[in-house]
Amino acid sequence: MRSWERRIACSAPDSSGSADAPQTVNDALKMNLSPTVNAVFGRAAAEAVADQAGMVGLRHLILGALQLGETETVPGSTAPQFAAAFVRAVRAATARQDFTEALRGADVKGGFEAPFSPMAQAAIAQARLFARLASGEDFLAARHLIMALTFPLRPGLRAATRRVWQTRWQLDPEVLRPALIDAMEREIAAREGNGRPEDRTAWQSLFGTRRDTPAFAPDAAAPARIDPLGHAEDARRIAELACLKANEPPMAIALFGDWGSGKSTFMRRLQEAVDDIAATWRDEADKAPFCTQVAQLRFNAWTYADANLWASFAVAIFGGLRAEVGRIVGASQPSAYDDLMDAIAAANGRATAIDSGAAAAIDALDKDIAKTETKIADASRRLQRGLQGE
Repeated sequence: MRSWERRIACSAPDSSGSADAPQTVNDALKMNLSPTVNAVFGRAAAEAVADQAGMVGLRHLILGALQLGETETVPGSTAPQFAAAFVRAVRAATARQDFTEALRGADVKGGFEAPFSPMAQAAIAQARLFARLASGEDFLAARHLIMALTFPLRPGLRAATRRVWQTRWQLDPEVLRPALIDAMEREIAAREGNGRPEDRTAWQSLFGTRRDTPAFAPDAAAPARIDPLGHAEDARRIAELACLKANEPPMAIALFGDWGSGKSTFMRRLQEAVDDIAATWRDEADKAPFCTQVAQLRFNAWTYADANLWASFAVAIFGGLRAEVGRIVGASQPSAYDDLMDAIAAANGRATAIDSGAAAAIDALDKDIAKTETKIADASRRLQRGLQGE
């Protein structure tokens, strides 16, 4: 494992603010920044002042990058072009031309003293990590900050940024990935030409485009930051379909493929995508278009090939359900599983009662039919005897 890969792995679990990030905008402006990022922080401060937020959050940082990118789309500009590509991609995805939500030229003196929110701090720390991984320098440029505001590695930060994009601009940042990958490739080529190269392999891993040869592990796909088989985006779309509240059960989705084609890897990515959707929308569950409490159960039929398959399936379902309910509602609420089982038992009891009542009604109806048929047969015999007597 290369050093930058180890640093990615070590950084991923933390979703809070970081000691590697500035506390206020003034602190940020003292860092080793490109003029572009310096301007982004200034515009973010202006946005925070304009909406009286009290602190500079993820939304303000994203707006700062979008506003700066607008100025860089001017033909002939000598400013870095990655932010411009970022704005063009967002415009194409949202059909929106102007991202100025505060008055330009607003007094930002108070904004410079404003603190960053914990998630904004986490994004800046993530951007500094990207800079070190790609260039080996602690120099923060637009590409590093924009990457941290669209495709961060830390799970909590990734959920928070996706929620901001989706609630503020109705945009899944994943749609920006192809355009930003193309912009990054051009940026890397330009930097190689002027003697300031960056690690292409590191960027490919950060974007999920690096193609390593997958390690062999039959039906035991491990989660990975890179996407060797290119399944991540498809898994995300299917996860959104499965979690969509508007869908009425029952619903079945089948995955077919030859042995070794990546089915287990796809299922693992699907499971991660469902968890990510739940984390993204959990704080706004009432407004969310997706279900945020999803129990995911895995059952490998091959494990039980020599046993009673249906009995094993039932045990796996209810055992797995107990663990999932505990995970979703918290270990401090063990009664949730029992309450669910009581509800299932009650529903089963009602279904049994309805079934028993229906069976009794059918039995009574059968008896009535038999009696009626007997009466018809007796009447037919009497009629025959009467006709013969004539």
